[in-house]
Amino acid sequence: DPLVTSATSKVPEVQAWLLEITSVQQLLADVLQVVHPHLHEACSQTLSAMRSNPQLQGAVTSWPAIFEVMQLIVNRITPWHQDPGGYPEAYDCLLNLGNCQDARLDIANCLASLSYPPGSFIYLTGKVLIHLVKEWGAGWERAVIAHFTKDMVQDRFGVARP
Repeated sequence: DPLVTSATSKVPEVQAWLLEITSVQQLLADVLQVVHPHLHEACSQTLSAMRSNPQLQGAVTSWPAIFEVMQLIVNRITPWHQDPGGYPEAYDCLLNLGNCQDARLDIANCLASLSYPPGSFIYLTGKVLIHLVKEWGAGWERAVIAHFTKDMVQDRFGVARP
């Protein structure tokens, strides 16, 4: 199957939003370079290969993230799960936005319950750790940008996994 970009990534409002979040994405990339330099390098190589691909380069040129996938999750409870599509050593990055002050990220494997206020971000091995976000208090808005890599994309470009 050919690799294709999301149709919504070409929408002018989405392009403007991607430009707006560039500085935050740079911070997340800088943190990734410290906490998992090998993953940072693999993601950098993948994005470089994508920029060289004629079918992808238009969308990738304006892509602000180090990860090749971002997913916006709005006002959604996430039941216990592990994330598909990545590989066990890869970190996902969850950037919490909105105004919800009492959200918590629970991790079953280590019996942890982490405070998850707006502006916080968490790197975790989502394919390994079983995690959830429960219901939060009424009247709060929650938005998360989940960042992750897809092993199939890195494999397609011949990028070695860390």
